[in-house]
Amino acid sequence: MRHWLKPNVSINVPDTLSPEQWWLVISNHRSWTDIFILFMALHRRIPMPRFFLKHQLIWIPIVGLAFWALEFPFMRRFSREQIANNPKLATVDRESTERMCRQARHAPIAIFNFVEGTRFTVAKRESQHSPFQHLLRPKAGGIAQVLSLLGDQLDGILDVTISYTNPSPTFMGFLCGKEAPITLEARQLAIPEWMQTANYHDEPQHKERFHAWINSLWQEKDTLLDRLSDHD
Repeated sequence: MRHWLKPNVSINVPDTLSPEQWWLVISNHRSWTDIFILFMALHRRIPMPRFFLKHQLIWIPIVGLAFWALEFPFMRRFSREQIANNPKLATVDRESTERMCRQARHAPIAIFNFVEGTRFTVAKRESQHSPFQHLLRPKAGGIAQVLSLLGDQLDGILDVTISYTNPSPTFMGFLCGKEAPITLEARQLAIPEWMQTANYHDEPQHKERFHAWINSLWQEKDTLLDRLSDHD
């Protein structure tokens, strides 16, 4: 990417990162390009990443097979109606996360989570009635589970914000070297002690606390995106 595509990317990451540490990386999501920008920005700075991915991505030729071989956790994201009809479906994604976290204890790992669950568009923002200008509503469940399983081993949370000058970035534009300037800002966050013992799925007060934390973080991210570029 650096030598062939030569993307116009401004990267700002902490100097304290190490590939010998365990990290939870959370980011906003605008385009398939996000994955490659994250790789470029964090390569050799943190361990080999594991992304939470939609199960449908396993069917992408070559790429899907690579994701499977690298043991990325695939999320099925069943609807409330599907879970109501078959309650066992509620644990499928949790079990996939648990398998990854068990393996992660044996060697340093970076777990990546696009907590909005899908790529941002204005239409999705409006359909969600998102309170943010540049972001969709964040989901706290995946973060909560990783922290409950690996919180004592993680060295911290890496909060990444990706901003595109182009209001409608495309992966094809990036591959052709025609994407407008991109900015990536990352900051290191300490893991609050209460998160390591919180029971997100069984204790309503813990769920509320996680949602309050991620919403506050997302408000800060929305303000940063507002300052970095105009997405409208």
